Amino acid sequence: MVAVRPMIDSIIRTAIGTGLTAVVAAGCVGEVSPSSPPSAPIAGPSGEPDLLVYFLDQTRYATAVPPYEVMVRRPASGASSADERALATVRAMLAGPTSEERGQGLSEVTSGFTDVRDVRLIDAVAHVYLEGTCRGGGATYTVSNLISANLLPFPEIEWVKVYDERGETEEPTDPRDSIPLCLEP
Repeated sequence: MVAVRPMIDSIIRTAIGTGLTAVVAAGCVGEVSPSSPPSAPIAGPSGEPDLLVYFLDQTRYATAVPPYEVMVRRPASGASSADERALATVRAMLAGPTSEERGQGLSEVTSGFTDVRDVRLIDAVAHVYLEGTCRGGGATYTVSNLISANLLPFPEIEWVKVYDERGETEEPTDPRDSIPLCLEP
């Protein structure tokens, strides 16, 4: 069920309507892979599983063709536990695509955030604490969408709660996704 969720979220976002100009004007786009994530991590050249990192595909988003996210691989760099892999994945996402990937139309979406302070996995909920200054700007696709695309493929994660630089999110205790108020469109 978890693997289907990003696709459903993407379809719902499309059905509700997208504010393409707000995202494009803000320069908030990232790298994305139209294929479904593999069910098990795939080992990289070092033999350890790669991180599967999603970025926004600017063309797919601008033309409202889901899924908007494209997967790329990054070295896991020693991240072995689910918490460490989730943290490393969000950090790799915020670092953005390579210049070659940018040339393919992939981009990160940061919404003003510059780093991730912590990711805690508790009872199937990923609590993601961001650093920087939140600038949602009324965009309908924000860093929270991209974080969810990156973390929901983890079998340990059912819900994603994104916290702003003050440690705030709209629904900190309910069993559902949550974003800070500053990211509301």
